[in-house]
Amino acid sequence: MVEFVGRAACGVGLIVAIVSAFLLGFSFYVIEPNYVGVDYNHVTQQIDTVKLYESGRHFMGVGHEVIVFPTTQQTRDLGSQQGRSKDGLSVSFHCNYQFEYLRSINDLSQLYLEYKGVHADTFDYYAACKIRDVLSGFTAFEVIQKREQLSKEMMEAVKAELSEKGATVTALQLLTIDLPTKFMDAIEETIVAEQNVEKATFDFKKSKITGDTERLTAVIDGDLMIVTAEAEATSIANKAAADAAAIGVQLASEKAAYKSLFDSISGTLTDFTVAELVAYINTDSITGSQAKEIFVNMDQKV
Repeated sequence: MVEFVGRAACGVGLIVAIVSAFLLGFSFYVIEPNYVGVDYNHVTQQIDTVKLYESGRHFMGVGHEVIVFPTTQQTRDLGSQQGRSKDGLSVSFHCNYQFEYLRSINDLSQLYLEYKGVHADTFDYYAACKIRDVLSGFTAFEVIQKREQLSKEMMEAVKAELSEKGATVTALQLLTIDLPTKFMDAIEETIVAEQNVEKATFDFKKSKITGDTERLTAVIDGDLMIVTAEAEATSIANKAAADAAAIGVQLASEKAAYKSLFDSISGTLTDFTVAELVAYINTDSITGSQAKEIFVNMDQKV
């Protein structure tokens, strides 16, 4: 009997040891790099809101589970979505967005308690709703013309919404956006017409600039001609004045010389007159020129 009790005790001890080892093995959790975790107690169904566990091996105890969240940027593809523009046209769009979890024990524990691990799909739902809200504030024409502004406002709206749910949106891409075919054809025609107007405006401005340049060139050339003519006229006038002054000096000199000659002759010949002086001057002038040959030849013939 004693032997049986001893064997039973050994068996129970062995079982306890095996169970303890098994439970001890499940009391350790390993958190991979680029992840953080929160402690969820399945017994009390509560989360430890005090400690946020970083990557590594941690002893949590029996009945505990580590809920992990990635610390790297996550990308979500919303796929093809439908919405409406401000003027009521159907719009198809496709967006991606990137987010990171807020590394706060309060935010992550609250996130798990509210959504029980399906928060990523919930993020997508709220993001798509906000994108539709922003889209409804743009007319169909603005959706095409102001696509960059539309994408920016979508990003801000989604970021504001998910920041209240434990995530920070870092980027959003508006990959495609499609409107009804007839409207797209009308927009294309409008764009072509606007381009033609811009081209005509450019050509008009170009021709106006060319005309203004030509007129300015003509004015400059005209002013240059006037300045040149005035310079030439001034030069001619100055030369004429110089020539006149030189002639005046020469005449004054000759007059003084002839007066001196007259005074000298009249001093010797008292009956010498001015007329005789003039005749003398003329004879002297002819003698100094080729005209004397004419008179000589004529005298010889006579």
